[in-house]
Amino acid sequence: MASSAAGEGHAAGLPLSSSESAGTSRPADVPPVAIAADSAPAQFEHALQAGRIGTWHLDLVTHELTVSALCKANFGLPADADLTLERGLAAIPEPDRARVQRALDDAAAGHCDYDIEHRVIWPDGSIHWINARGGSGAAHGQPHSLSGVTVDITRPRRAEALAMAQNALLEKVALGRPRAECLEAVNQAVHGLNPRSHGCFILTDPQRTKVVEAVAPFAESALAYLVQMPISPGHHGTCSAAIHHNRPFACADTADDTSWDAQWRQVCLAHGIRATYSVPVLRPDDGLAVGSFCLCLEEPRAPYEWETQLAVFGAQMAGMLVERDRLDGTLREREAQLAGELADAHILHEVSRELLGEDDVAIIHETIIDAACTIMHSPFASLQMLHGASRLQLLAYRGFSPTAAAAWEWLDDHCGTSCGVALATGQRVIYGDVRGMAAEIGEALVENYRETGIVAMQTTPLKSRNGRIVGMMSTHWGEPHQPSEHELRQLDILARLAADLLERRHTDMELRESDRRKDEFLAMLGHELRNPLAPLRNCLHILRMEATASADSRALFDVMDRQVTQLVRLVDDLLEVSRITRGRIELRRRHVALSDIVTTAVETSQPLLDAYGHRFSVDLPEQPVALDVDPIRIAQVLSNLLNNAAKYTPIRGEIALRACVDDGKVCISVADNGAGVDPGLHSHIFELFTQSEHTRLQTQGGLGIGLTLVRNLVMLHGGTVAVHSEGIGKGSEFTVELPLLDANAALDRTIETAIAPSTRPKRILIIDDNSEHADSLARLLALAHHEVHAVYDGFDALSVIESVAPDVVLLDLGMPDMDGYEVCDRIRALPGGREVVVIAVTGWGQQDDHLRTAKHGFDGHLVKPVDPAEILGRLEAA
Repeated sequence: MASSAAGEGHAAGLPLSSSESAGTSRPADVPPVAIAADSAPAQFEHALQAGRIGTWHLDLVTHELTVSALCKANFGLPADADLTLERGLAAIPEPDRARVQRALDDAAAGHCDYDIEHRVIWPDGSIHWINARGGSGAAHGQPHSLSGVTVDITRPRRAEALAMAQNALLEKVALGRPRAECLEAVNQAVHGLNPRSHGCFILTDPQRTKVVEAVAPFAESALAYLVQMPISPGHHGTCSAAIHHNRPFACADTADDTSWDAQWRQVCLAHGIRATYSVPVLRPDDGLAVGSFCLCLEEPRAPYEWETQLAVFGAQMAGMLVERDRLDGTLREREAQLAGELADAHILHEVSRELLGEDDVAIIHETIIDAACTIMHSPFASLQMLHGASRLQLLAYRGFSPTAAAAWEWLDDHCGTSCGVALATGQRVIYGDVRGMAAEIGEALVENYRETGIVAMQTTPLKSRNGRIVGMMSTHWGEPHQPSEHELRQLDILARLAADLLERRHTDMELRESDRRKDEFLAMLGHELRNPLAPLRNCLHILRMEATASADSRALFDVMDRQVTQLVRLVDDLLEVSRITRGRIELRRRHVALSDIVTTAVETSQPLLDAYGHRFSVDLPEQPVALDVDPIRIAQVLSNLLNNAAKYTPIRGEIALRACVDDGKVCISVADNGAGVDPGLHSHIFELFTQSEHTRLQTQGGLGIGLTLVRNLVMLHGGTVAVHSEGIGKGSEFTVELPLLDANAALDRTIETAIAPSTRPKRILIIDDNSEHADSLARLLALAHHEVHAVYDGFDALSVIESVAPDVVLLDLGMPDMDGYEVCDRIRALPGGREVVVIAVTGWGQQDDHLRTAKHGFDGHLVKPVDPAEILGRLEAA
């Protein structure tokens, strides 16, 4: 920065009064300090020039201020200008000025170095940013000078401000705010970023022949003038010239530059506009201008680089809005077109209902032919399917003799018939009277038609939704005929349906299989993910409600720390497997111990291991192993491998998790003596939905996505995963390799806070076959002063319900032997059972599930993991 020149006293808050100045002299042993450009070595001088670093020095005894030319340049001043502290402070706007004064005071008092960023208003009115730094020189323990540098940081600060403005504007665009509102917001943003300028938009019609919209902070008369401005080669104004010539135009002085239209200059001057810079608004599909953004300046001059950037920014935002509105208009047109198609389809409602409800292909074909004859009032009709690119097969017909039908069973696009020509051209073909068309279609074909009794015909190509021809539908008459537009419209509706039905023959089985996989994936994954989330979330909130850090609380904190964050964050990712397979999942790396990750994975998989009675062992290195990974993702990897091992290994099998360190990486393996892997599956076992047929039976309908997640998550960490198996029935071993972290690196930890408990006690019975969820929820509700009992199946619940006499029952649905629906029905049948509040707490959350619980008399339906605040609120209201 700068400081006071000699005699300026207390300026900038420095403790320098004029009386102090008069009575003070420099100690003899303190040499004068002056950092000036002309005293620096040549290399130092070049470095300062290259970095645009200005230097300054303030003598706190004599108050003499010395600044370099670059320091003055950072304040917008020439090298020969006088930069005093008073002048420097005057160039700093509030509230920056007060911060600068405090920073100078602290540095002069020796409290700290001088280090601050602040704005500067240059003499031309433009706003810049400076980073000023300095330190004090001292003698006998007292500061006698301040020396430092200034650096112009305007570019990065402007870029930050522009990015913030752009984000705010993009939000308006994305929310569908009206175009005029968005353009006004752009003008306001530009003015905020460059206060001595204003923005002006004009937009044309799609043909670029006239202005249809003007948005600017001008009077209505000026806006009316802009809307009437011609788009022509003449110099009517920079805004219209930018549109016509498709490039930027500038006027450096609207008062003196007579090359521009006088009326346009008069409008500019009336609004204080002394210079303009206009940038075309380009249409993305062809690059032509459909408008312009004009940056209006208050001084007669060429635009600065920053101002040209703002003008380009304004034009780009307008282009985005134009394209958004064009796409919206296209969508509305398409919606209107679809509405028309639906109205036409209603005419053939009965026919379509009959077709769509029929699975017999032959009946479908016959129904289409009958409908065509009815619509077109014709005695003849045929339906053909396209094979390959040029072969038509006759599927069904009406009115032809078997001999004629046999002759036309297969046709190609060179046969000369109406269907052959329609196939060759892709267009509908109508022959009103073939008796005089021997020259066009050949005498033999005319004779063939005569023998069959055909005089007129039409053929309509059957096209799939993507425009591909899949067949032909033809109708024929025994006398000259021209079908009406109404008949053809009706036929087009039928043709649309017929094309869909023909295409369905090729795709129906594939779609059914795809739908089956999709439905199973969504239903099972949603349910299975919610179940483990529930007890973990309960543990988290138990910890928050316990005020003291008891041993039990610390143990629960470990469970929460290792699991709740993992599963909560993974739910959405696992519901969108395609995003993970493309590697677009976000990794949140932390420095963690391998043992913590293994503990998390084992805790997740332990219930499944126990359920199968497996003998499970863990063997980790004695020395701690540190990793730089996303602990949630790697725990998920190991848990998936353990779950697969548990499911694919016969009851009471052996499963081992081992880890070792080798050559800068850790190798983690999960081995079992179970079903093994077919050697033919080794190369693609990690592909989505891949399972061998013999292991599919052991997984109770698993989805086949676990190993896909394993592979992609490991790859995202820069690791590898491989499988080894001697074959079916010989067990398998999956090995994950990950890079090691420096053993001396610190490990990350997280801390959670407590929440307040509820204070209205109820007597509650929890029924859930997931004991971890039941027990953790019971503990949570007990902390909230409720009397809680937990049982793990429906039979136990019915045996204790009379003795417990609950006010509220929290009931899981998917329990074995007796599901939650039956339990609810039996509770309601007990004496007083209608007064008990029964709330479903389940992993099933589809709309049908909610409807079913309501039908069975449940008072509420909560989906796991339930927010404790929600369940406590329900209990308060019960």
